[in-house]
Amino acid sequence: MTWSKVITLVVSSCVMGVCTLSTSAHAATFSGKNLTIQYIFGPSDITNFGRQRRTVGPGVEAVFFGDIAVDVNDTGFSIISRDDSPGFAEFFPFNGIRITDHTNTIDDFTNASLTATSFSTDPSLTISADSIFVNFVPSIGEAYRTGDVLAEVTVFGPATPVPLPGAAVLLGSTLLGAGAMRRVRRTQA
Repeated sequence: MTWSKVITLVVSSCVMGVCTLSTSAHAATFSGKNLTIQYIFGPSDITNFGRQRRTVGPGVEAVFFGDIAVDVNDTGFSIISRDDSPGFAEFFPFNGIRITDHTNTIDDFTNASLTATSFSTDPSLTISADSIFVNFVPSIGEAYRTGDVLAEVTVFGPATPVPLPGAAVLLGSTLLGAGAMRRVRRTQA
């Protein structure tokens, strides 16, 4: 077998092995995890209407005032209206839902996106390592109806490195060896 055939074989096997090193953010995984879901209406955590600790599974995890349901799925959550309403009232700088990883069993939240809302002015979305806040104050005065999606949020955890396959190391060492052999042959000739 000639060196050119060896190099061709190694290069093609490496290309088939997908020789890349990258990072990719992965969606948070909530299924089976314990979360605290609370409705905060006021200047601090002290003014909250029901702190509900739930294990994420099928169905709605929390309901506030009988008309605001929070349904957590594997990669995010939806806040859905269960009744017609003239809208949220503006009395304090925060009026909305807070979801917290109170057991610290989920990777830190690094990013979240508001993917759907029934309002013309989207609620604001704020994240910290262990909490996600959906504040409806920007949507004050907008009415909503039964079944409206008030907010749908997709949550991402930290980026995870994708390992470099061993084929890349094999390719590099083969190319270096082939180059050294070629150089030795030229100097001998």
